[in-house]
Amino acid sequence: PAAAEVYKRQLYLLLGGDGKSADFSSLKQYLNGDNVRLYCFGRDGSELAALRPEVAEQTETMEQAMRLIAPRVKPGDMVLLSPACASLDQFKSFEQRGDVFTRLAKELG
Repeated sequence: PAAAEVYKRQLYLLLGGDGKSADFSSLKQYLNGDNVRLYCFGRDGSELAALRPEVAEQTETMEQAMRLIAPRVKPGDMVLLSPACASLDQFKSFEQRGDVFTRLAKELG
């Protein structure tokens, strides 16, 4: 099952990067739930935000998204990086993207 289905607290989901012309419509079924907020960034952020525009915010970068999320997170909430895209529009590799996410989570959390 999708994280949005099993996790009942607030879920802040980071999506974005270079989708390489992928069709994201199949993701929509996994983004349901009143507890889900999408933070979409990067080259295809607008396309991802369009999946659930009523709960989506779009930023240029993942760091900007993290800075929007940080003051909203309460104990028990989850911030999940599940980008659904390649990282190369903003990072050297997916490892670097993960490292930046970890650094920001520690810095802002």
